[in-house]
Amino acid sequence: MIVRELCSLYNRMLEDPDRDVPVMGWSSEKVAWEIIIDQEGSVREVLPLASGETDGPVRYRVLKVPEHETRSSGIKPYFCCDNAKYLFGLDEKRGVECLAASRDLHNAVLATCDDAEARALLRFFGRDDHLAHLGDAVIETISTGGFMVFRMLGASHRVHDASPIREAWNAYGAPDVDAPSGYCSVTGKMAPRARLFPQIAGLPGAQSSGASLVSFNFDACESYGMKKTYNASLSAEAAFAAGTALREVLGNRERRIRFGNTFVVFWADRPAPREESAVFQLFGGALPAEDDQTNQQMQQTLLSMRMGKKRDGAFDFNARFCVLGISPNAARLSARFFFQSTFGDLMRNYAQYLEDIEISGVATTALGSLLRQLAPQGKQENVPSTVISQCFYALVAGSAFPEALQKLVLMRMRADQAAKNPWDLGQRASLLKGCLVRKRRMKGVAVTERERIDMEMNPENQSSGYLLGRLFAVLERTQLAALGEVNASIRDKYIGAAATTPARVFSTLLRGYEVHISALRKKNKGLAIKFDREMNEIVSHLSSVSPVLPKTLGADEQAEFYIAFHQELGHLWKARGVDDAADNTVSNEEE
Repeated sequence: MIVRELCSLYNRMLEDPDRDVPVMGWSSEKVAWEIIIDQEGSVREVLPLASGETDGPVRYRVLKVPEHETRSSGIKPYFCCDNAKYLFGLDEKRGVECLAASRDLHNAVLATCDDAEARALLRFFGRDDHLAHLGDAVIETISTGGFMVFRMLGASHRVHDASPIREAWNAYGAPDVDAPSGYCSVTGKMAPRARLFPQIAGLPGAQSSGASLVSFNFDACESYGMKKTYNASLSAEAAFAAGTALREVLGNRERRIRFGNTFVVFWADRPAPREESAVFQLFGGALPAEDDQTNQQMQQTLLSMRMGKKRDGAFDFNARFCVLGISPNAARLSARFFFQSTFGDLMRNYAQYLEDIEISGVATTALGSLLRQLAPQGKQENVPSTVISQCFYALVAGSAFPEALQKLVLMRMRADQAAKNPWDLGQRASLLKGCLVRKRRMKGVAVTERERIDMEMNPENQSSGYLLGRLFAVLERTQLAALGEVNASIRDKYIGAAATTPARVFSTLLRGYEVHISALRKKNKGLAIKFDREMNEIVSHLSSVSPVLPKTLGADEQAEFYIAFHQELGHLWKARGVDDAADNTVSNEEE
């Protein structure tokens, strides 16, 4: 299914006059140098095609050149576009062998090509004085790597773009008639099968030579005497089309989202630039300033969906999208998930996602940003790629989040108490809320007023975990209000134990509360009255639920604990300005 959709995308790209995609036998490659040769094949100059600062990223020139197949540890030259090791023999170990292999390839391709540029190129490989003409500085520079192409002195085009040379390469690279043939699983036609699937290079986590979406490397995966990709029943044309389409979408920064080593790419089944820009932002991508109108229209559409209003006509809601999640794994690309849906369904599922994770005090909604909370030290590469892919699939499909997401958030809370950054607690509470709300909805659980988790604190929620989280927030705020900044607050010392084994620690915390509230009455009587009122309300609810504190809390109750802890803290801060004035008035009247 994935390969078929990629082939369809490639065919649409070929028909699009605004797209310039390579045809069979050609590929888009990043080129760093251009070799200027004369009719005798002598090197006149080597010009840089790449740009960029010395300490910054290098921006290569992307050119369509004769196709580059997989090149691993063996010697495999490329036609008309290769590095200095193959074109000049600049390698101490195998430079001579690489240059000889490149010479043989060009002689084989251009043997019958009667063209001045072809003859000049063959003379280039017949000379052995290039290094003497280049100079030490140029040799040292081109030895660092980068592909090189040829241009005749005074010509307006590069050698590989000359019509006779293109024809010679196309004839040389035509599908092998001796290759195994069979019915293609994509086109359904009898055709020569692909020996290898095109390599996708330049992805972190993959080999430098590239990674393949379709490959076979175990004997147990092979059948009927077929080797390698012959087992996939893919024709050479279908494999090339799918590989080229995948390269194109991965190379478009506005059609892919990266988180750690996981890439999420998407495409529509028709020209839909506005819808694709909206999906890009939906996944957390930043649109350029000129697309601000698309951003505003998407926000209005999402608001209309969440309010149950009729959708506007700013977007084509029937456009079908394909969403593919992949992760490089050495020489292979692991397909983490693949989802197809209409743009309208994607927007509806995203609106539901926003409603599920919405919580007071948290402005971040991008899933990629929220998932950073799972990473020790905030490093994306520390988040398991399986969890990332399952979470993104839940976002686009509207399904439940993986159980591992909730467990990882709880582990991070126990590890650092969400005390490293001020936004950590809110974002983790947002993820936990999304997990619980979706889990209950997927299971068809009827949620009452006493169990519901809202965006704001729900004072009617009678769940033990939720009430204990509120209680812990009041205890912490009382301590900080009474003592000011301390080296280690009760959050730093006790929050992990309070969320898992409350019966063991809350008796100690409540004794400390009496000391703190007594000190606070001397500093700010109005604030002490407010905390006492909140404490009495929570304790009365807890007493009605159970006469004793629970010995342990399950995973869902722990999640409720942290959600309530965040919401109660926000409630106490939000109400402070209004309540302080009223409480001070009460205290003055009592005096």
